[in-house]
Amino acid sequence: MAAADSTGPGGSDPGYQLPRRPRLTAEEERTLSWQIQRGIDGLVAQFELGVRRLIDGFDPRPFEPSKLVAATYAGLRKTIVAHLVHQDGGPGAFREAAIDNVRKSVADFIDDRQRDGGAVQNAAQWVAERFTDAAFETHLPASTDIGDILTQGQRKLSEPLKDMVEANMRLAVAVARRYLGRCRDLELADLCQEGFLAGAPGRGAL
Repeated sequence: MAAADSTGPGGSDPGYQLPRRPRLTAEEERTLSWQIQRGIDGLVAQFELGVRRLIDGFDPRPFEPSKLVAATYAGLRKTIVAHLVHQDGGPGAFREAAIDNVRKSVADFIDDRQRDGGAVQNAAQWVAERFTDAAFETHLPASTDIGDILTQGQRKLSEPLKDMVEANMRLAVAVARRYLGRCRDLELADLCQEGFLAGAPGRGAL
């Protein structure tokens, strides 16, 4: 692995250790994005049977089941990306985060529909009554199976995710330096942090 850059965004902060590597070309970024996207899609697909049984277990009206499935996948995708990037906790922590993110994702979908004239009064209550702990316990894979899925994802995606994150870090620092001085209330470190978050896998294109 390439040596780390000992200078931070301001030139001396050791808290920002950036790898010495060239920025990605547009073609390299597209290839990495495709590789990561396909890998994450493969991990999400391993939850497909459980998700469909979860949705089939209650009356989805007034919403189309396919839309609820898509919203559920979005919550799972967010959880998978966060776990692969941060590697926080094991299968149990992943399971808890997945349940929370799925509920939020479905509630967000319902809220969006509400603005278009939806038919439920309280999205959070609608979700809580259907996406219950018992339903998740029944239909999500067991913790041992989740552990195998996460291990598989880490093995396949750790390197491309690392390359994408490191490339985005260098780009974020370069852009932040251009804006230094334009925003009086922001330090360079704050600008860099916002750039890191905006470029993280799972945000934007992913």
